[in-house]
Amino acid sequence: MTPRRIPLALAGVMLMAMATPGHARQAISVSLVECGAIFDELAQVAHRRGRDLADVWLAEDTAERFRAFAVTEARREGIRDVQAHIDDTIPVMAQKWTGRFASVLLLTENKDWIDYCGALGKDRGVLPLTN
Repeated sequence: MTPRRIPLALAGVMLMAMATPGHARQAISVSLVECGAIFDELAQVAHRRGRDLADVWLAEDTAERFRAFAVTEARREGIRDVQAHIDDTIPVMAQKWTGRFASVLLLTENKDWIDYCGALGKDRGVLPLTN
């Protein structure tokens, strides 16, 4: 490779790394907590829009299940202080997701995250919810 092409190749690698979805760069336990935050925000959106309370409660229950499964996953990942790991991650993800569904600019990314959470939830047994 010529010296001029090396920086160009490095720039391409850096762009590809930046384009990697967030969930691909974090532990599954963190993704499960993030999915919980997403469903918490969906519950808030449903409540603000006057949706049926059953829809709000379903989203809240789903969020809780994601967080519960995050505890189990963190143990599998060998996290020493599981509860501290989860407790530290929850507010970070809540702050990240609060108000995101109001932004049209984030529609595609939000949809990608919801799709990912659906797939992760099914894979890990979080979803579907049963009565």
